[in-house]
Amino acid sequence: MEANRADIELRTVQLWFQDNKRGVSPKNIRWLARIFGCDDPQATSDWQAELSAAQDRLRAKRQLQSAMKKHKEHPSPDLVSRDTSKPIPDQGVRYVDPDLNAPGSTLARISEGLLCPKSALSLPIVVFIGAVLLGLLSYTASIHDVVYQSEVAGAKQVGFLWAPNWTFNFLIAIPLYLVFLTELLAFWKKRGRAALLNEKTETVVAAGWSRKIDDASLVFGLVFMGCVPIIGGYQWVTTRLMPLINKDPRTLPIDWGRIAIVSPEIASVPETIVFTGLVWLYMGCCTYLYFMGLVVIYLITQDFFEISNSAKNRHIPEAGDRARKIGETVMFGVFRCAVVGLIMCIIMKLQSVYLVSDSENILRWFASDLSIVLGRGEPSSGGFDYSAPVLFTSFVATLVTVSISLNGYLKVRRGVAQLQSSGRAHLDTTGRPQRAASIQKSTWKLLLVVGLLTLSFLFIGLVPGFSVLLILSVSLAIYGLCDPSFGRRDTSTEKEQHVF
Repeated sequence: MEANRADIELRTVQLWFQDNKRGVSPKNIRWLARIFGCDDPQATSDWQAELSAAQDRLRAKRQLQSAMKKHKEHPSPDLVSRDTSKPIPDQGVRYVDPDLNAPGSTLARISEGLLCPKSALSLPIVVFIGAVLLGLLSYTASIHDVVYQSEVAGAKQVGFLWAPNWTFNFLIAIPLYLVFLTELLAFWKKRGRAALLNEKTETVVAAGWSRKIDDASLVFGLVFMGCVPIIGGYQWVTTRLMPLINKDPRTLPIDWGRIAIVSPEIASVPETIVFTGLVWLYMGCCTYLYFMGLVVIYLITQDFFEISNSAKNRHIPEAGDRARKIGETVMFGVFRCAVVGLIMCIIMKLQSVYLVSDSENILRWFASDLSIVLGRGEPSSGGFDYSAPVLFTSFVATLVTVSISLNGYLKVRRGVAQLQSSGRAHLDTTGRPQRAASIQKSTWKLLLVVGLLTLSFLFIGLVPGFSVLLILSVSLAIYGLCDPSFGRRDTSTEKEQHVF
């Protein structure tokens, strides 16, 4: 070729096949693509894409072989028993981390590893047991059921077991969130990513995801610092420890964590300090698990988009239809996690607003707001205005959850649209190409439920009768958790789609 008079030397070709970390350079891949494509622009582009993918597979295979040599004294059973020269069967790709040289004790790897145990219930059960222990300790501290005589509202239930943000969220919501998150991650790593890549070599599939996790190490570290030391530690010191030591309730309402200030006969200050410290430490860890899950969800949807974007120029049969199935499953998982997260934020705000109301307990307060719509009651009045840290925390959590969900929807929809618009998607029953709007039809109801939950959160304590919208949105959300397709059935993909 005129542009490459020197051609490719024999020694260069020999280096490609030697046992080393090198391969075909990008420059030589371009020359080979022109040769195999007979200098046709379209054929050359297709060959270059396929050769680049083959180069990635070769690099991953050589990394695995190098790692096996370095670990021959303590070989992994999976690596010893696996024949890397044979492709993985079609029924699924088993996840094995090929990058054994990478540090396995980083926060990002540990966090992601917590969501990848042999049983998807391991982490949720640990969180559940921790919540049960806190409930039992509240009995020891005598703050499980406390009626406080408020000067403004009279008798008011402020016991630990009566606070849904400490009981319902820890016992039910967070374990359920972790179940959905674990199943979503397992689907993406073991099946979804491999199917979207059209790749049966497990090392290639696993290597790409491991790099994603390693690249996000700084994000995991920042989330940990924001959740455990700040949300857990700093808030405990400012809202519990210092008021208890100084016996100053400040402007915050009395609850189970500050009852020892005004009623030391109910609970002693030392016991309350120890118990609130354990609760806030536990809350900080659970908050990290929640926001860490949002980071993982972002990485999954971003990975989906990047793979779809890189594969749109490859001639992969059924690429558009396959991407739509995988995209719907990913969106269903994101929706479930977002719904549970928004319900937790709603409960946190409900408890905070109730504490400044004039109702006897949170159930009667909610019922009184509902009676406003029925014309049988009047709005509940608060004793005083205040701003609690939990209001800001719940607002931030709501904002981040909605942002991650919306970003995931856009990334998945764009990824599916790219593959379907490439001209290689299957035709539908009418003989017309499948439209990118198919993924939109599957997810607009999910976005509607998320929007209703967000409005419900914002209306709490601000709009009389907010309970009606809250009941409607939560009812739709619970139905969506059971059936995220909302009754829609796609008979052409029902057997192939992996639902949770």
